[in-house]
Amino acid sequence: MHSTRVARMLFSLSLLGLLLPLAGCGSADAKLAVSMAAASSTAVSTGDVVTYSVTAVNEGPGSLSGVTVSVDLPSVLRFDGTTGVTSSGSIRNIYQDAATGSGQPTWGTWSLTPPTRNSKGGQSRSEVTITFQATVTGSPGNYTITASASSNSKYGTAQSSPLPIIFAPSPSLTAVANCPVSAIPGGYYTCQISVLNEGGAAANNVDLLINMPGQFAFYKTDSISGNSARVSSILVPAQGSSLAYYGEWNIPARNGGGQPGNLSVSFSAQTLPDATAGKATISVQVADDSGNLLLSTSIPVSILSAPVTPTPSPTPTPVYTATPSPTSEATPTPTAPPTPIPTPTPTATPTASGPTGSATPSPSPSGTLITIP
Repeated sequence: MHSTRVARMLFSLSLLGLLLPLAGCGSADAKLAVSMAAASSTAVSTGDVVTYSVTAVNEGPGSLSGVTVSVDLPSVLRFDGTTGVTSSGSIRNIYQDAATGSGQPTWGTWSLTPPTRNSKGGQSRSEVTITFQATVTGSPGNYTITASASSNSKYGTAQSSPLPIIFAPSPSLTAVANCPVSAIPGGYYTCQISVLNEGGAAANNVDLLINMPGQFAFYKTDSISGNSARVSSILVPAQGSSLAYYGEWNIPARNGGGQPGNLSVSFSAQTLPDATAGKATISVQVADDSGNLLLSTSIPVSILSAPVTPTPSPTPTPVYTATPSPTSEATPTPTAPPTPIPTPTPTATPTASGPTGSATPSPSPSGTLITIP
């Protein structure tokens, strides 16, 4: 009887050994876990594009189905899009991607297999990792970001620990150009560039570089104004150069009244006399003391054709034409009668008388016979 009792105990132990592995099969419930991580520092600034990852893991012992993952974004993060999805021991049953701009991006849907033993004796768990990007906007402050995951399992809901976001004040620079839209060959072009800081922190050691096209040559600096402070010694851009460099400057933050920090530079350039008519571009760049480009903008300029000096026409010789008055008539000028020519008085030539004492008369010049007694 003792031997029979021992045999029964051995059979029970063997049966228990067969049943224990069944606890890890797919029919058992499984536990879901989820976590958040930042690709780099949790400190962010306005305009930063930050990368985060969220991982959902099946901790077993059973399988999980209908797994979805979502992230609750704070108001200062704008969801840009998914950058990658990796998985191990999972099957994606339904493709669901998060919408751009969503405040709660959600992804799905997966089935996660139970954990297994790997060749090294450790445990391999099925998991899904989603990587996404978001842009920092809004007001500085301290925020958190959390993730959650859910499934069809009884224990298949989980939430991550809050991931802190340290949003410190930072500078926010913009450039405004007040420049003519056109230029004339041989003329002078005056332009004002203003670098404004709308951010909550000062922009320190800022350089301003103005790059002019080949049709222009720097002439002179007209004025420098604003509430910025110069850090380095003043460098005067060279006349005739295509580059005008102004640096380094500390541009203050926006003040309590909402006025931005300001650096305004007004300069003149000459359009070369042989500049070809067409389109040209003046490039404006703002960089920090490490050479990192903070902003860049372009100013389009239309170069007009060179003006043509007209040749003066010869002065015409005036032609005068006498035009009689229609109401007047020519009045003849009276003419004095001609002065009569006096008729000479004829002179008689006496003829010596003969013995009889008589004379023979001579005819007068007029042909009139004159008798002399």
